[in-house]
Amino acid sequence: MQQTIIEALAFPKAHIAKNISLDRCTHGGYFNPENNECTECIREGECHWIFQNEEASALNTKTVEELVPALEYSITFMDMSVSEQGHNYRNCNCDSCQWLRSAYKLFNKVLKTYGD
Repeated sequence: MQQTIIEALAFPKAHIAKNISLDRCTHGGYFNPENNECTECIREGECHWIFQNEEASALNTKTVEELVPALEYSITFMDMSVSEQGHNYRNCNCDSCQWLRSAYKLFNKVLKTYGD
């Protein structure tokens, strides 16, 4: 299950990195939890998420329970993204909507297996 979640996180990582606006970021999107500029930025959530989930090797050390919040955040982010684009993920066949359907199934499976 751990590896399945890690693999599922690859798509939203690429989507967030590609679509995040870093025009005003003096750090180039590299989140620094010690810097007020980062922690007060409106993009703090996305940068922080990428920062926490960037390296596959670091993700391999996390338990399923530790990966669940990353999966949940990515689902929320992608759901907002497809909604902003006017997609209905239930019947759209674009890559983002297909990923979202798959991620919801994975998330429900994780909850059934590991609880809340």
